[in-house]
Amino acid sequence: MSASQGQKKIYRWGIIGCGKISNDFALNLLKHDQCRLVACASRDQSAEEFAKKLGVKKAYRGYENLFADEEIDCVYVGTIHPTHKENVIKALKAGKHVVVEEKECDKESILNKYKKKKKRNQLGMNSKEMKECIAAARENKRYLLEGVWTRFFPAVQQSREWFNEGVIGELVCFEGNFGVQMESPSATSRLWTNHLGGGALLDLGIYTLHHLPLWFGERYPTRIVAAGLVGKKKKKIKIFRICGKHTFFSKKKKKNSQDFCHFAKID
Repeated sequence: MSASQGQKKIYRWGIIGCGKISNDFALNLLKHDQCRLVACASRDQSAEEFAKKLGVKKAYRGYENLFADEEIDCVYVGTIHPTHKENVIKALKAGKHVVVEEKECDKESILNKYKKKKKRNQLGMNSKEMKECIAAARENKRYLLEGVWTRFFPAVQQSREWFNEGVIGELVCFEGNFGVQMESPSATSRLWTNHLGGGALLDLGIYTLHHLPLWFGERYPTRIVAAGLVGKKKKKIKIFRICGKHTFFSKKKKKNSQDFCHFAKID
């Protein structure tokens, strides 16, 4: 799709997976004058409900029909974590640009990212899936983006501006803590199931870990250590990532947890 000279290019979007996160994405997408939400798809009747709520003209039962739609330029993947690789690659092969939800990181990908001293997006359930997605994007000459939305928070943007202007100074320590209120552990809940992308590291870890390349760039960790603190009846879980002597991370899934980040600099 081309735009005439002087006219803004319109990007036509399709969404697969019609849950809450996809709904949040769609509401913000509709605010942009260069974006049009033209279709959505799910494995059940939720696509019809999603389309009716947001005024979307096309609602597909099954993702393949959306991938084949020639009126779609970009696809947002909001399905559950284990299906991301398959959905991403199919969309790329269909000639679509792809934005995929960010919480698909795992311990192997994170460790490989820094042990090998190469920048990687945490797009898959493991590093092998991640590499396959990146390879498919390159092969089909399409953009593959990771939706790390917290990186665009006003507080993060302001901190980055201060950092680039030298206001903060040389950064020597970053401490981040991110938590959410959780229901009681359940064998049927995705949030507590490892192979479905649940747990404090796989589900929440990306929100703090993405600060590593954001703030430290090419300065890779000299050491990575994980330590756990488990309370009585295993009600409290705390994970720390210590990179050299620079970074401390805490990921919690408990009630009344606090979200914060601290910086330390050289005066």
